Amino acid sequence: MLRSTIMEDESELFFFTLFFCCLFIAITTAGLIGNTLLLLTTIRSRSLRSPCNILIGSCALFDVLHQSALYVPAYGIISQVTMRSITCSMIMVKHIS
Repeated sequence: MLRSTIMEDESELFFFTLFFCCLFIAITTAGLIGNTLLLLTTIRSRSLRSPCNILIGSCALFDVLHQSALYVPAYGIISQVTMRSITCSMIMVKHIS
């Protein structure tokens, strides 16, 4: 009886993780598409080349770069790849510096 309860909990945890990971990927993809369209519109339209719009376009560019990196942890969560804590710490320190 106890073993079947543990299996059910693991199954529920897997579907819970999968649901939120898919939601995370969908939101990231929507942001990536929106920022890419904003960036392309700023580049292609001459009337949108004021300093303020160029600043907005550069923010969209760096958002695209940031959002494209968010697929890596999502892949790790779905494939259940784990990393050691020292590796995680090194990535965080490199990201900050």
